[in-house]
Amino acid sequence: MRCANCRHRSGISLIYTSIIAVALIAIASLAVDFGRVSLARSELQTAVDASASAATARLNEGWAAARTAATEIALANRTDGTPVQLDENQDIEFGRWNSRTRSFEVATGFTTANAVRVTARRTAKRGNPIELPLGRLIGMPTCDVTASAVSTRLRYSLVGIEGVKMTGTATIDSYDSSIGKYGGGNTGENVSVISNRDINLGKNCAVYGDAHPGPNGTVMGASSVTGTTTPLPRALTFPMPTLDPSYNNVLIQPWLDSDRNLDLSGKMFTIQPGVYYVHNIDLASNASMMLQGQVTFYVSGNVILRGGIDLGGLPPGDFRIRVIEPGGTVQINGNASLSADLYAPGSDVSIVGTGDFYGTMVGKTIDLVGVAGVHGDESIAPYGGGGFLTLVK
Repeated sequence: MRCANCRHRSGISLIYTSIIAVALIAIASLAVDFGRVSLARSELQTAVDASASAATARLNEGWAAARTAATEIALANRTDGTPVQLDENQDIEFGRWNSRTRSFEVATGFTTANAVRVTARRTAKRGNPIELPLGRLIGMPTCDVTASAVSTRLRYSLVGIEGVKMTGTATIDSYDSSIGKYGGGNTGENVSVISNRDINLGKNCAVYGDAHPGPNGTVMGASSVTGTTTPLPRALTFPMPTLDPSYNNVLIQPWLDSDRNLDLSGKMFTIQPGVYYVHNIDLASNASMMLQGQVTFYVSGNVILRGGIDLGGLPPGDFRIRVIEPGGTVQINGNASLSADLYAPGSDVSIVGTGDFYGTMVGKTIDLVGVAGVHGDESIAPYGGGGFLTLVK
């Protein structure tokens, strides 16, 4: 009887030992394979971060160039010992990043894209899942791993390098000129106001989008901002523009004085397409300008606008004002409005009264007074690049 019981207990012990061995193998496989999957997921995330950033950096060259950059950078990274391969038609998406809702919306056309989303997949469906050598012992031979990243360029709508100040009921919002005129359904909250110093907003003012002060700056009146108010990670540099030597003043010569001042008053002046170089621009309240095509003015002094400028349906990006000398002023007064790509990093810019600005603007300082409005055009890339790349998701 005793020997029989011993044999019985030995058999039970063998069963228990087998069960425990299987359990230990399962635990060991889970531990080893979990580490392998975690490493693969981290490697895949690194790859898509780099890929999305590379694509965004070349977005202004077109979608084809951006796709190429994304694919090449992905291939330069490895996951689980294998280069990361992207399907250009499924894994690379172009769209718009909405900073207020922190959402990515797939674009329907190149002009509306300001961000790139890259998704890398190591899945059984793709035929490239992560192998689990020990997991095979418990019926889990592979594991699917995916990673996604969204990159956008922090672009500015309005920059006051040494400060932005808004008083009265001034507002800043956005629209997309590639869709049509500002207003109605073509208004947005994707504006980006930037300064290397402080941004000072009055209690009745509004910024429909983001406001980024300098690294050591603050947003005073942050409750007026619908988006984020995080400081810039580093100060931005805005170099003085240089004169285009191809300028030709023949078509505006009748209106220039001996000092190259363009003083316009008393009637409507038609400006033909071209590149012009003047000292000052002074548009009187009883005068107006009508542009017949793409126009660039290089200005070495001041810009004072009291009258209206009609672009004839052209987008703001087709009227460029480049102030090439520091120390000047740009003034939009009264009820005058301006649609332009204004780049005056050495000038103090002010909009006083009921005047509105459509486009993108850079000044040494920006001062909005009264009921002035700035409507940043989402469809144009500002002069000098427009910020820096950032991963947002």
